[in-house]
Amino acid sequence: MRSGALQHAPATAASEVPPDCRAGRHLPGRRVTIDPDGVAHARCRRCGCELTRLPAIRRWYRSGLIG
Repeated sequence: MRSGALQHAPATAASEVPPDCRAGRHLPGRRVTIDPDGVAHARCRRCGCELTRLPAIRRWYRSGLIG
C-alpha cells in the first residue's frame, strides 16, 4: 500500500447491512416456520434479521434486531 493511499475505517454493524435491507427490502430465507396463529417467521438471507409475515398482510416485515 502506498503511503499516501487512503485507509478504510473498520466496518461497523450499520455499514455491513446491505443497501436493500437498509431500505426495508428483505429477502426471506428458505426455512419458514408457521406458528399456530398462521404467522410465518423467517430470517433475511442478506442481513440475518428476523422477519414476520401475517396472513392478512401477506408482506414480510422486520420483527427483530438486525444481525
